[in-house]
Amino acid sequence: MLGGLFLITSYSPIFAQVKINEFVVEPNPEWVEFYNASDSANYLKTYWLDDDQEFNNDDGSSSKKSLSNLNITNPKYPFIEINSFLNNLGDWVVLFDNQGQIVDSYQYTSGPGSNVALGRNPDESGNFYILQETTQGRANAQPVPSPSPSPSPSPSPSPSPSPSPSPTSSPSPSPRKSLSPTPSPTTPTRLDLEGESASSSPDETTRLDLEGEVLGEKKKNPLTLSFVLIGLGTALLATTGIVFYNQRHERKI
Repeated sequence: MLGGLFLITSYSPIFAQVKINEFVVEPNPEWVEFYNASDSANYLKTYWLDDDQEFNNDDGSSSKKSLSNLNITNPKYPFIEINSFLNNLGDWVVLFDNQGQIVDSYQYTSGPGSNVALGRNPDESGNFYILQETTQGRANAQPVPSPSPSPSPSPSPSPSPSPSPSPTSSPSPSPRKSLSPTPSPTTPTRLDLEGESASSSPDETTRLDLEGEVLGEKKKNPLTLSFVLIGLGTALLATTGIVFYNQRHERKI
């Protein structure tokens, strides 16, 4: 008997990723929208929404909410409406799976205002921003543009101080040629007994003083006179001698 071979394959359900995508905290009803990457959103009806991160402890916070009433008209953007759940001044929005594990969470520190939505941009993966409009059950609107900071007025440049005029340098006086000192006249050379004077430089002028040339002349005249007198005396003696000699000679004859 031929035996039959049967191949049995088991399939594990694969849950697509889900994210908190947009929410409004005031006024009532509040609502939270999710981004669902799966073709069906029915699995999300077994999940839970809470305003704290403790699945089994709701002390001091609102009780967690089942998503059994989730609106899945658009399975890509399912949402749930709730009353008096999220704190207007700041709170947590936490999504738990059916095992009590946190799937996604977001904390806001202040409410954006009445009928103002906080949402991701882009959907699923972006950061949270205040949106230009609420988009419950559909793709999120663009964020409210941040006001551009007013440009600070450029400070007027301080006038540059006028440069102080450079002091005009007075022309340095041309150095005067130093006049060659007029050589002081050389003290006149005293005449010696022979009337000869020591040689002096050609540029020098001999000053005659009382002991100079005049004195020399005075000394020279007596000497000359003496020589003349001696000569005359000698000539007279010679003449007298000759006359005396002639007279004696004539007597002898």
